[in-house]
Amino acid sequence: GRLNPDVALGKIYNTSFNKPEYLQALGEWNKISTESGIPKFELAYRWELFHSVLYGAKGDAISFGVSRME
Repeated sequence: GRLNPDVALGKIYNTSFNKPEYLQALGEWNKISTESGIPKFELAYRWELFHSVLYGAKGDAISFGVSRME
């Protein structure tokens, strides 16, 4: 998986993201999602739209895409 420290990319991910603070934040994110009934991916998109530096008047936007048609 992505956090597998036995492979090069996994080692980078593991070093960067497998930290108590991130894991605690993910736990809170899951709790907020469960309590609100809003899926985690939707919470992320909402945050990007309403709390980031994106500025629609200047053409900023979020692109949605898929990796497979399945």
